Parts: sequence; structure tokens; C-alpha cells
Amino acid sequence: MHTVYENEQPVDQIFVSYSNPNFVPLQKISPYLRNALLCTEDGAFYWHRGFIQEAFKNALIQNLKRKRFARGGSTITMQLVKNLYLNRHKTISRKLEEMLIVWTIENMRLCSKDRM
Repeated sequence: MHTVYENEQPVDQIFVSYSNPNFVPLQKISPYLRNALLCTEDGAFYWHRGFIQEAFKNALIQNLKRKRFARGGSTITMQLVKNLYLNRHKTISRKLEEMLIVWTIENMRLCSKDRM
């Protein structure tokens, strides 16, 4: 079950599995659409191990300069972990917890990139 949010408010819940009649497996999605999504969201998805240090560092610098969470540095894996396992609160402790779970999933190879 995935909850869709708009302006920090839940607006819909979607069943994400083969039991959902609208579910489309990765193999049936156009490679052009997949590549466009990867290019937009996480161009190094198939090569990194969960997070990109440079993107995270740049986001941290921007956020400290603006004194608020102005920029994200999340990879697709980080977004998945946030949406499946954690709350939506933007705190440093939640981000650290997210990174630990991401590191575990990616480095222990608990889930393939295509499954994500």
C-alpha cells in the first residue's frame, strides 16, 4: 500500500502489487519511459550503492545556507525507503535512519535494482 501525498496531506492510497489491475511490471514498460524517469530522478541509479555522496553534500550545503530543507539529495532507493518504511517528517535523525536502511538494502543486496 502506498499513500500519495499532496501539500503534506494524504490524498490517495494505491495498492502496489500484481493484485492491482493497473500494475505494470518493469518488463512491460517502455525502455524510453524508464530511461526518462531514471534521467530525471536518479541518473546513476544502476551504478551507485544507495546514495550519492556529492548530491547529499550539495543538498546539505544548500539546506544549511537557507536554514530550511530547500533541496533534496535522495536517490530512488532513498525515496523508496522513505515511502515504505519511514515517516514523512524532515529531520536529520530520520534522514540518518533512511541512509542506514538504504545502505543495508543496497550493500547486502536484499533487493535488486529492477525490483525497486
